[in-house]
Amino acid sequence: KSNKVTVIPHGIDLDEFSPEINGKSIRGEFGVSGSLVGMITRLAPWKGIEVFIKAANYIDKDVKFAVIAEPVIGKEKYALKLKKIIERLGLKERVLIKSVEYKRIPEVLAAFDIVVHASLRPEPFGLIIIEAMAEGKPVIASRLGGPLEIITEGADGMLIEPGNPRILASAITRLLHDPKTAQEMGHKAREKVIEKFNLKEYAISFDVIFRKTIKEYSLRRANISIRKDA
Repeated sequence: KSNKVTVIPHGIDLDEFSPEINGKSIRGEFGVSGSLVGMITRLAPWKGIEVFIKAANYIDKDVKFAVIAEPVIGKEKYALKLKKIIERLGLKERVLIKSVEYKRIPEVLAAFDIVVHASLRPEPFGLIIIEAMAEGKPVIASRLGGPLEIITEGADGMLIEPGNPRILASAITRLLHDPKTAQEMGHKAREKVIEKFNLKEYAISFDVIFRKTIKEYSLRRANISIRKDA
């Protein structure tokens, strides 16, 4: 029955992920002075990293791209494949693949002008999306799975067809060439996270469900006892 299922949106700490976070140190480490487009992901083919890299080939040469991904045991060949794609396209100076400590993710997001989530198959949710939105970043995500429940297309983010580097490049270019729209999108994204995905409401929702469950359980036990005594 539908009343047996309650969906609770994930919640994040709005102080940890805030527009006030400074990303200058990350930009310095990455050697970036101009626009920086990035994605934070797992090193897996279905995450769309190849699409992201290839999209860079259709964008102004002064724009840099960063893939933040931890090395994964068993994925060494895939990591090598990505490096070969970067070299083949002549993007070694423009596309970076980096590993950073998890505690620095808020700084990394702050360093990005645009955040991309390019998965090729439906995501269960997409936590990094709401973390980026909480920092007021415009997010471009694949029109699949979790992002459909998070982003309102054209208002607080962009949803695009997955797997197409040209379409992704077009979306990135649009935001880079229209900073006012990108800023407004990021502002609305932050507002949505405050309203729907904040940690306080997340905890309250669980508390309500636990109290309701305990109450219903107690009533059932009481009814069983009454029937036994009747």
